[in-house]
Amino acid sequence: MRTGDFLAYRTVPLGVALAATACVSVFAGSAAAQTTTRCAASAWRVTGGTADEHRLICEGVDQTSTLLESCGITRSEPMDMVVVPSLVDFCGSEAHAVFDSRDKTIRIAPLDVCASQKTDKDLFQFVSPDAAYRSVAAHEAAHAILDANGMRPEQWVANEYVAAVSQFSSIPPQERERLILSVARPGTVSDSRINAMYYALAPLRFAANSWLHYSELPDHCAFLNDLVSGEYAFAEPPL
Repeated sequence: MRTGDFLAYRTVPLGVALAATACVSVFAGSAAAQTTTRCAASAWRVTGGTADEHRLICEGVDQTSTLLESCGITRSEPMDMVVVPSLVDFCGSEAHAVFDSRDKTIRIAPLDVCASQKTDKDLFQFVSPDAAYRSVAAHEAAHAILDANGMRPEQWVANEYVAAVSQFSSIPPQERERLILSVARPGTVSDSRINAMYYALAPLRFAANSWLHYSELPDHCAFLNDLVSGEYAFAEPPL
């Protein structure tokens, strides 16, 4: 969600295959030294955290980069991602990860913190920690790529839709199916169920509905590009 200059993952992510090689690591030197990984497909950089966290983050980022790039939605400049010690402050509340469009950096909490210190609305209770953590990175990567493509603040529902699609795409199919059954009703989803009200009241359901809606589109790329350009916008429900 965008508030001011922030886009953050709080609750919610086409079938792109897992990258065969997720990242190129440079974990060397003493244990106290800060380490950096350059992700293989996106060339984005991860600093701080463990080798496993870097691997999962790179998998999520590279999957989103590949997914959106297949539709011509790209970010030419590599991003910096930082694993920070605790949950990330987001407008006075706690988030697993935040993309800050001011310094073009994604900050993400450690895997064990995300799994044990749940936010008020999150998916770590529904899927495995590795899958959830990977999907958090995928979600934030989508926000960063959309920011680079000039999506405006008023397009935040479309922004969250694309981030949700990217996130759910990164979750293994069996776990994704269980997640959808836990938070939404499988089946055809109309455009009317993709709106700000659904996001505010039931963000995980919003994400699942976004994935279900996207899955039945006849032309995924045309729709995503229409969202990015602003040619298509989800209608707001009447009050």
